[in-house]
Amino acid sequence: MGAVWSSIDKAKNGFWRLNIDVKEIMNTIDGGLTWSSDFVVDGNFSVAKLRSRLDRASHPVSDGEFWWLNSVPKKVVSFIWRAKQGRIPSAEELAKRNIPVPSPMCGLFADIEESANHILTACSLAKDTINMVLSWCGIST
Repeated sequence: MGAVWSSIDKAKNGFWRLNIDVKEIMNTIDGGLTWSSDFVVDGNFSVAKLRSRLDRASHPVSDGEFWWLNSVPKKVVSFIWRAKQGRIPSAEELAKRNIPVPSPMCGLFADIEESANHILTACSLAKDTINMVLSWCGIST
């Protein structure tokens, strides 16, 4: 039984970090601790119900130095997270995976390797695009 209680403690700590009150999912009945929640449908645990509740967590979820903000669309957050990890399909990353690419160099500047950082921030095309978006949003650079 020790492993079960260890798992329950880990779950309680995880829910606490997500600002989910443990009382939402655990109850004391006749002096014993039992699980009870809205995550159960017809007697079976529902991952979809848990996911829905996690999506409503009231504060960002940390992934090391990266903060997952529930108010930002998941596709955007996932892309940013992958870019931060260097995991978007740049020529550099594709070549590392032995996927044939015509050239590992930037299509605009043949003397610079096409990396995630170059595509998103260092390339002059990226810089110009970022500046235009910031200007459009009324943010001075």
